[in-house]
Amino acid sequence: RKRAAQMKLLAIGPRSESELYSIYSVGFDPENVTGLDLISYTPLISQGDMHDLPFEDDSFDVVMAGWVLAYSTNNDLAASEILRVAKSGAYLAIGCVYIPADSPEHGEIVGTDIDPTRFSCVEDILKLFDGKIDRVFFYGEPAVGADRSAGNKQITVVFRVK
Repeated sequence: RKRAAQMKLLAIGPRSESELYSIYSVGFDPENVTGLDLISYTPLISQGDMHDLPFEDDSFDVVMAGWVLAYSTNNDLAASEILRVAKSGAYLAIGCVYIPADSPEHGEIVGTDIDPTRFSCVEDILKLFDGKIDRVFFYGEPAVGADRSAGNKQITVVFRVK
């Protein structure tokens, strides 16, 4: 947090300014924060695709991908692009919704032709970055047992890349 103002951060899929304002509020300099989404109505968020990030290699100290991997048509490619633009030692924060396979909410994403990826645990996310992880700082997922099958939950991981 002490270095936040100097760090370059990429937020993939922020959709609105509220995520960016939250990032600024913890000390990141707005000049060093880049938002990217497929759809944007604000100049604070550029339009672009996580499968073909329009940035140079080794550009960011932090990459956040909150609730976007389910919309990916190729998770391996999205992870590869994230790794490409992340500097060595960069922090990655990935969040995804967890929906059990037997849940009525499981299935296609309404209004799209995407067959979504439904992650069942943090390990599903970490596998996408296999061999590139230096250290995991936060590992959050639904509780095992009854709570895990109770419906929509989130899984989140924060880690540093090699």
